[in-house]
Amino acid sequence: MELGFVTALAIAIQDVPEGAAVVMPLLRYRLVRTAVAVGLLSALVEGGAAVASGVAAAGLPSVLGLAMGVAGGAMLYVTVAELYPDIYAEGRRKAYPTFGFITGVLLMLYLDTAFSPS
Repeated sequence: MELGFVTALAIAIQDVPEGAAVVMPLLRYRLVRTAVAVGLLSALVEGGAAVASGVAAAGLPSVLGLAMGVAGGAMLYVTVAELYPDIYAEGRRKAYPTFGFITGVLLMLYLDTAFSPS
């Protein structure tokens, strides 16, 4: 149960910038209603997928570690291989995304050690 709390907390922390990334481009063009609708739809899809994967993992608990590893690896791949080259190509400050990535990794490592069952 304690490990489930840490995982849920890590996902919740990650969802904040993800939601902002979905909504911010629409807000730039002052499409507030569309931004709210897209943000809600994104959250509903993600919530539905979380419930479906939770039900599937409850039926196959031995596969849970593998599934979490694949999901984490996919997120890292998208971040490092797809998002960072686009960010760095813009020629803006490269320190912000780099420090953000490092801070995120360190925060997850802290949560993992602070809340891990002894």
